[in-house]
Amino acid sequence: MLQIPQELIDQFRDKKVMLFVGSGCSKDAGFPSWKELIDEMKRLFDDQGYDTAGQISGYIKRSDFKRAAKGLHDLDADLYRRLILRQIDPPNYRGHIPSWYRYIDLLCAPVVATTNWDNVIEDATSYRRMHWLTDPRSLLEQRQSNRRSVFHVHGHIQNFDTIVHNKDDYDRFNGAEGDEARRYLGRLAEGYSFLFVGYSLADPFITDIVNDMSRNWKAQPDFFKLEPNPTDESRRIAREEHGLTLVPYDKEVNRAGFAGGWLV
Repeated sequence: MLQIPQELIDQFRDKKVMLFVGSGCSKDAGFPSWKELIDEMKRLFDDQGYDTAGQISGYIKRSDFKRAAKGLHDLDADLYRRLILRQIDPPNYRGHIPSWYRYIDLLCAPVVATTNWDNVIEDATSYRRMHWLTDPRSLLEQRQSNRRSVFHVHGHIQNFDTIVHNKDDYDRFNGAEGDEARRYLGRLAEGYSFLFVGYSLADPFITDIVNDMSRNWKAQPDFFKLEPNPTDESRRIAREEHGLTLVPYDKEVNRAGFAGGWLV
């Protein structure tokens, strides 16, 4: 059963909700989760005769995928690149675009943000790709034109050097290299609420965004997160520790059914 906060319904009607799309949504389109990607890459590195049984396996067991990815990259950067491209940029993925993506055009603000590297949102909607590293002018142009854009916060697979995946990538992004992206999100926070979809509650990206808004920007947007069947305790933790309001939906209802519910 849908339990949508009235303030979020009102903001959707006014197109004042900015959607953050995480890897759970790309998984709907047939892409691997972060763990699945690392596990498959490790297997293929093993097949090529590399020794991943020590430190890299330990990182994976501890779910430290950033360091596991760095370890694989350091073993063979070219193989690392080819394996990611094989998994994230397959030629036949278009047939897997979930139907619920079409609601993005109907419901959301002119900007959709994503930490995914794929092109699913652009192929399913009228939004076009924008990335702050490869096209810095696009940030200003979007604000001036208000055209529909997808902000790829962690890069895009069609420009491999922009993607944020291993620990070195995250260190650069969390430093000066990511300042422009954070400033842009701060400006968006002045006019929109944020709704996270396809992220786990433990995802550090959510915590980083909420904390950055609190520390560095006067505007304090409302933060919402789509969450399947949350308990009262998880709602309390989300609210008190992360500044998030969880928006519950039934696990048995797919995202298409949930998205359509906003239009009722």
